[in-house]
Amino acid sequence: MTDADIDDYIRRSASSVFHPVGTAAMSCSSSKYGVVDQNLLVKGADGLRIVDASVFVSDAELKMGK
Repeated sequence: MTDADIDDYIRRSASSVFHPVGTAAMSCSSSKYGVVDQNLLVKGADGLRIVDASVFVSDAELKMGK
């Protein structure tokens, strides 16, 4: 069995019954952790935003609206 065969099998048979949410942490733009800033811009990428339920707030300051 080749790598291509394995890839093909995985692509044909893999599925998910869950809709993952809360997988991209939001933090202040100056924080070293977090995937997006307060404007939902992906850190380290130009012009890319995440605007769905995968974003969750991880800074107490952001939660409190400061």
